[in-house]
Parts: sequence; structure tokens; C-alpha cells
Amino acid sequence: MPGATLDEIVAAYRLEHPQDKLSTARAQAALNVGSDPMARSVLIDPETNRGAR
Repeated sequence: MPGATLDEIVAAYRLEHPQDKLSTARAQAALNVGSDPMARSVLIDPETNRGAR
């Protein structure tokens, strides 16, 4: 949704997932997630849907 406001994004999300009861505060927090020094990327094995080793 290029150019959409946060309120427009939340409204569209609520239409698809009303049971989630997404608030604008929770959506804003999700969109502002910073980097995590403990995070790492993992390749996913398409056959098992698990991390490849």
C-alpha cells in the first residue's frame, strides 16, 4: 500500500483479520522494529519448511 497512512493500513488489515483487533499503536510498533544484534538470517529448506543446516 505505497503512500497509505497508518490509519489506512490498519483499516485494510482489520478487514482481512478482524479477530486480531489490531490497534494503531501496535501497528506503529510493528513497523518501527529496529535491528536486533542477536538476530540472524536462516535459509529455509522448502521441503521441510525448517532451517537448513
